Amino acid sequence: MDPPTASHPPRFRPGLVDSPHQVPISRLPQELLTIIFQLCLDWWKPGNDLTRLRLVCTAWKSIVDSTPPIWTSIKAADGLPHACNAITKTRESPVDLILLTDDPVSLDEFLAAVGPKVPHWRSVDLDFEVPPTSLGGLQTSSCFSLEKLSLSWETGDTFEPTLPFVLFDGGPAPTALKDLFLFRFPVELAPMQLSNLLSLALVDVPRTAMDDLLLILDNSPTLLKLRLQDLRGLRIPGAQSPILLESLTTCDLDLPIPSIRFLLSVVHAPSLDHLELTCDLEDSNAHTSIFSPPISGLVPTLKRLISPAKRIEVEFGPLGPHSITFGGLEIVIDTSDLDEFVYFKDLLDFLTGCCGEGGKDKKVLLHLDAVDPTMENLLVFNRCPMMEELTLSQRSWSDFIPLKAIEALGTHIATGVIDKLEAAFDERYGPVQPTQQSAEKTFEESELMVGEFTDFRAAFEDSVWVKTIQWIRKRNSLISIHRLPLELLQNIFHLVLFSSTGRRRSRYFAQLTTLRSVSWLWRNMIQQTPSLWTQLSSTDQPAFISEALENSRESPLHLKYVGKSETLEQESSAFLEKTFSHLPRWEYIAIQDPADDIIKKYFSTPAPSLKSLSICTRMPWVTDGPSPLEALFGGELAGLEELRALLWKEIDWMGFHCRRLRIMEVGGYSMLNMDVLFHILRENPDLQVLLLHFITFCSYHEATQEYDPIILHKVTQFTLRCVAEMHERYDDTKLWDVPVIRILRRIRTPACISFALEVASSTNSTDIFSHIPSPVDLFTRADEQASSPTVPVVRLSFCDRCLQGRAFGSPGSSFKYEITLQNISRNVLTSWVRQEFNPEKWAASKLTIYLEYLLDEDQPGIDDIFELQDWDSVVELDVTGVPYATVPMGLGLMQKLECPQTTTSGIMTGPFLGLQTLRLSRCAVPGEEVLRMVNERFNRITNRPGKISEKIQPDAAGGLTIILGDGMNEFPGSINRDIGAAPGVKEVQIISANDLNLQSPGGSSGSSESDWSPPPPSSTHGSDDGPEAELEFGLGQDSDLSGEE
Repeated sequence: MDPPTASHPPRFRPGLVDSPHQVPISRLPQELLTIIFQLCLDWWKPGNDLTRLRLVCTAWKSIVDSTPPIWTSIKAADGLPHACNAITKTRESPVDLILLTDDPVSLDEFLAAVGPKVPHWRSVDLDFEVPPTSLGGLQTSSCFSLEKLSLSWETGDTFEPTLPFVLFDGGPAPTALKDLFLFRFPVELAPMQLSNLLSLALVDVPRTAMDDLLLILDNSPTLLKLRLQDLRGLRIPGAQSPILLESLTTCDLDLPIPSIRFLLSVVHAPSLDHLELTCDLEDSNAHTSIFSPPISGLVPTLKRLISPAKRIEVEFGPLGPHSITFGGLEIVIDTSDLDEFVYFKDLLDFLTGCCGEGGKDKKVLLHLDAVDPTMENLLVFNRCPMMEELTLSQRSWSDFIPLKAIEALGTHIATGVIDKLEAAFDERYGPVQPTQQSAEKTFEESELMVGEFTDFRAAFEDSVWVKTIQWIRKRNSLISIHRLPLELLQNIFHLVLFSSTGRRRSRYFAQLTTLRSVSWLWRNMIQQTPSLWTQLSSTDQPAFISEALENSRESPLHLKYVGKSETLEQESSAFLEKTFSHLPRWEYIAIQDPADDIIKKYFSTPAPSLKSLSICTRMPWVTDGPSPLEALFGGELAGLEELRALLWKEIDWMGFHCRRLRIMEVGGYSMLNMDVLFHILRENPDLQVLLLHFITFCSYHEATQEYDPIILHKVTQFTLRCVAEMHERYDDTKLWDVPVIRILRRIRTPACISFALEVASSTNSTDIFSHIPSPVDLFTRADEQASSPTVPVVRLSFCDRCLQGRAFGSPGSSFKYEITLQNISRNVLTSWVRQEFNPEKWAASKLTIYLEYLLDEDQPGIDDIFELQDWDSVVELDVTGVPYATVPMGLGLMQKLECPQTTTSGIMTGPFLGLQTLRLSRCAVPGEEVLRMVNERFNRITNRPGKISEKIQPDAAGGLTIILGDGMNEFPGSINRDIGAAPGVKEVQIISANDLNLQSPGGSSGSSESDWSPPPPSSTHGSDDGPEAELEFGLGQDSDLSGEE
């Protein structure tokens, strides 16, 4: 074949381009290739790099488009089209947003583009040049995943809007928020209730209150970095309890001197590595203004910061500021007065004095940058034995400084070098004249008058203060709330400080401080109410622990001890040292992650009043010697009324005997003997709550005789979650349904009104359904105890071979029924649901049912959705398809919803007649088909031979609400308007898939457990007390307690 010529180029041969087998990099796993792509992205404009990657080949384009983490960093510098495209490709991944002042996109346009993913915002960094009118999703409560927030006003003018911005819809900030930076941007801090921050920076933020700052610091014990700069108008409050920030390593304060002194006296930071103080010295002595009068507890912190340093750097600038750098301490004085040399010398003497004897060995480096001091200025440091180096950057000095002095200044200098400079100054300016005696006499007289005026001012202020206090007390005594009986006022304080379970709330310290600061009457009342001081934790501040032990008097104590699970070294606890002397008053004790020496020293002595014991550990080790349960409190646990044991090392349950238990919770154990558990339950007939979580029983040998059932007449709450058994018959594998069947067969709870079960079928047996309590029976019992009729609500979720069901009553009802069944055939699950939740079975109450289906390629299918279409109690239908659902699946769903059904009486009607809400996500159906469905469903009159024509009735009196979620929220606007205008349709909502997570109607479904009892090892426990709920105690979500799961 002839070689190609310029006029006849070679033909394109398929396979040379886009062939993954030709390029070695294409053979890499997709996961590794994705990591390489992320490393290639430019920080400033990742959109350009993403475009280049997508243009390489079809395979790379597919990988980039199908990998949400690559698109999560959205920069306004890439332009608005890229932001709109990237936000759709992130799917459910967290999103990081950055908008700077030079970006080509306005703030409103950028926030509108990323608005659909507000719940997925992880970090937001916004810089403004023009005052914003709105902050979009930041002013709503939907950004609950926000971890970092930065708002900056980048202009020379001060930003003073009419009112500060209110974020998060005026409610608390997201619990995930750890990093907050505000620069000249006014924000209402109080409603945000900031807590558990890791970094806080407020720079020139208008209208910042000291009380708000103290509350944030008190609620953020894990704070690492703190920066407060140019906060104007801070008012120093009265007496303030100390705030312990054990994790604080960096602190930068650029504030007025009174504010700096107040914060240094209140905040205690034992781990501080760097402290920077910037202030305007004015006419005050340096150390007198900042560190004197002495601030209690500050000297040890200063000593730890400066002691490791070998040198001290002192620098003077031409117009200020001047600075001292001493190890981890940096002090910046903003003044242009060169007479401050003497003040710096005094400050230097004060700091070296904090080091004790070691301060004499510190070397001083003095830097003068474009400064023309007088000889009197330099003589301040002449008699400093620590002077080691002097640096002069004023070049004109070389004209009059002797050659020997210049040579000495080139390296290190010793004491007396400034004497050489003095001679040079004398040659040029002449010697300094001594002060006249007459001037000294006049100075003494002036000093005497100043002292007299100072004494008069102090006496006058004391007199005014006494009178002011008297009138304040008289005014407070006339307030209406002070006329209430003391007993009623104490009950109000209890409701503020403690939850409905009796445990203290998460903001207990802040609320207690606020109540005590209202008036002397309230302060004295709180001091004299022992029940307000009985709950203590090892994480509390030592000063509070001592005060609480004194104020609680002889009342029973509720204690919580949290050890260090990451170390096996011996640990001492000042908390236990203080509380151990009050051992006879211990009534409730919660122990988490203690070391062996702690158990032997503090938890081995009998506690005669002990009624409740909660023990929990995350340590993956087992101690030798006697069983910890027997060693606890000398083994005298017979009087316990509550026992919660989660992952507690190794317990010999054979030796445990107790007959007064009301609450028993066991979780995170392997090879537990089921007969021993039955024996404990038989000994405690007064048991009211039984919770079993993540337990693996040892192999159980069936007995020849049939044991009598264990009837627990008082149990109202019964939970079985992830209970398994090692069985020899099945090659020592775990069986999940066998132990559950055995437990339900042996244990009878005729008074139970709250039941939870999570089980998977291991033997393909359906025997478990004959032992599961009927939900209608539990509801009937709860309804009989309720003061008013209860409306039951049922939520059923089907996915493959899994069913999740929840049933609960109206707010205030104790009825709760939760069940999760896995690895069970669809027909069996549907049959059980029709048997237990048939509206006819609940005829005495108006049942409300919510249905949810997650469609897969095989099951559940379209026909499975309509197995329950004849139930009028179904008010909501939620259908979610697979990400790549086929069109026939969506079309089949629409056809079923519009297709009339013939009843047994021959009347033609539609499916799910009581439907009020229809949710569709990823169903792959065009908007025209949805419009046709609603028109056919509500308007069609069907005429078929041999059938009775009957118009399909609307689903509900208020109309049908259609919610289009992920994958179906891009219909043309005209289609959405036509759907909403169709007869029988109430409204059409276009939202993202994340917004479809509906909160349970009828109140919170979380547990009422508090921070004083370890919750079961699962992540679903919350509180029934809203934002004032107690802190969680025990295990986190990262604990692997379920064995194979």
